[in-house]
Amino acid sequence: MWNGPPEGPDYIPTEQDRWVEARAKPAVDRVLRVIGRDLWISQVVARPQEGMVLGSYLPGERLITFNSNAIMSRAEFELIAAHESVHAIFDHERLDADCGSRDWAGCLLVEETTAYVLGAHIAGTSRTRQGGDGEALTSRLIERYREACDWSSPECKRRRLWEQAIVEDYEGIDPWKAFQIEIHFGSVELVDAIDQICRENPDPWVAARVVAERYIQPI
Repeated sequence: MWNGPPEGPDYIPTEQDRWVEARAKPAVDRVLRVIGRDLWISQVVARPQEGMVLGSYLPGERLITFNSNAIMSRAEFELIAAHESVHAIFDHERLDADCGSRDWAGCLLVEETTAYVLGAHIAGTSRTRQGGDGEALTSRLIERYREACDWSSPECKRRRLWEQAIVEDYEGIDPWKAFQIEIHFGSVELVDAIDQICRENPDPWVAARVVAERYIQPI
């Protein structure tokens, strides 16, 4: 889906890149300690990215990139680190769907929803280990994500896209943006079901496998 940061042999990280990267690396380290089992991330970098992307994970290279154009709070650093690390778990355990599967977009949605929800639980545990209120952080992050998926909420991404299509006609909708919304924001029922799996299985590796076995394998 993404071919890595806009970086060539002559790319020189900006001061903003270095500022974000200096905060991103410790956040990833904290998250990896929560996940355990020696999940390996080869590199953590910060580079400018476009659109609504806050971070990304590059399979194979095991590279996590934070968007240095985005202004992030402490909680967002933790969540992005956890979110992308969940993608790394799916990659490491080969839980993600093959692009040739008949419901590839649906499987991507399951993985992204898991990255948000399980990522919120991991970020909360990390906050607790730092002496903060991790449960409150997890609840806040999941509720924010639920609102982005709930059609009755004005924050719903799909609803906003629908309203835009009504005003501008479908030809005014960017297909790539629409696809990104489709695979990142599903139903509230899916969010709640995966949240329940995470609460019943506090080990992130087990939670990810249970989700995959229920929703991805078999499709």
